[in-house]
Amino acid sequence: MIAIIGAGLTGLTAALHLAESGHQVAVFEAGDHLGGRTRSFVDTHTQTTIDHGPHLLCGAYHATRKLLNKLEIESNVTWQAHVTLPLWEHERGGFLFSPSAHLPLALAIFPAVLRMPEHGFRSILGMIATQCRAPTSPITTVHAWLKTMHAHPLLIRDFLEPLCFATMNESMATANAVSFQRLLKTAFHNHDSAKLGWFNRPLTDAIITPLQCRLEALQIPIQRRTSIRKLSLEGKRYILHSQSKRYGHFDQVILAIPAYAKARLLNTDTPDQKKHIQTRSILNLHLWFKELAPLPTQSTTPFIGGLGTQGQWFFDISAQMVGESNPLRHLCMVVSAPEDLANLAMHRHADWLKIAIEEFAAIYAMNPDELQFKCAHHRLIHEKRATVLVQEYQNGVDIPEALAHGIIDRCEQPRIGELPATIEMAIQRGDTNALITS
Repeated sequence: MIAIIGAGLTGLTAALHLAESGHQVAVFEAGDHLGGRTRSFVDTHTQTTIDHGPHLLCGAYHATRKLLNKLEIESNVTWQAHVTLPLWEHERGGFLFSPSAHLPLALAIFPAVLRMPEHGFRSILGMIATQCRAPTSPITTVHAWLKTMHAHPLLIRDFLEPLCFATMNESMATANAVSFQRLLKTAFHNHDSAKLGWFNRPLTDAIITPLQCRLEALQIPIQRRTSIRKLSLEGKRYILHSQSKRYGHFDQVILAIPAYAKARLLNTDTPDQKKHIQTRSILNLHLWFKELAPLPTQSTTPFIGGLGTQGQWFFDISAQMVGESNPLRHLCMVVSAPEDLANLAMHRHADWLKIAIEEFAAIYAMNPDELQFKCAHHRLIHEKRATVLVQEYQNGVDIPEALAHGIIDRCEQPRIGELPATIEMAIQRGDTNALITS
């Protein structure tokens, strides 16, 4: 019998794989809802189901695509035919990074870069260097790595910096270069891996509910509102203790909870451990507008990457979702790691609303007061621990030796060379090909 603590994407995926392999599984979740951060809720003012924030997928998310196929829900994701990235900047307006599908991606990237305003061969040389020149040290930052290559400032501003914020959720000044280069090589391997996709219905409906239904069909018990506070051993079997009950006896325990929750559970929440569990937040400001046209992306892609803007990504949720009947135009501004951006972390709700109105107004080429008048509703969601950062530390360092023999650590705690929190990494951690069971 195997216990899984945590019913986010990692825990649910692990439960599915183990049950299909013939193992008995029980899942324990502290909250009311399944899916962890991959979930949706109803905004009562607009009566629409929304996610905490938009999620983008890329074609290199092989584990995610495999799971969608297994659950027969591939249609819940809309994929580009090939990568097209709309970008916007105050001085240059809107433009596209869109490599031709008629050439191999390795060749198509170069003319695509040249077509971007003000770029030239220095940008192409910089792109080549990011693929070929490895960081000199495993703890080199992205900023230091790009400095050694003398990367063109415009290439950094238009491409590498937004990509770093989007995937690592931290600034280039601290993000790990080894992990970032792995991302570049993986995502730009070919046209299929580079293309982008997005869920066309709320996350709970798109992936969590189908997972839950499959687990229920396999008769896997899921205990909600059950916060496991302690683990103990009786012989070689594990006992799980909540505040008022105990559950057992389990041969193995899979930890699929945030790293900081693992430290509390195993009573290793020490100052030394905390330095290995550094997190960054993500801020999402949802806005609903009356009588507003779709976001002017110059393509069918329902988002724009902002350059030199305080929000990094601007999404048209109304254009993204299939069958959304709300007459209001639902937009969302995403700010990755606001604590890494000078003077932004301390902004009040009203300050963020003003920033979002001004930046959406500039993208629409509208007067901010006119856009403010059209704003019918807004909602700010600040995920304070959205991402655990890539850190240098040893596997299993915080699992007490007396308990360690049957505990399988699938917490979000990325090592150098791995990527931080994405849907793909959560699903990969739940892949039981790497789980040793007896």
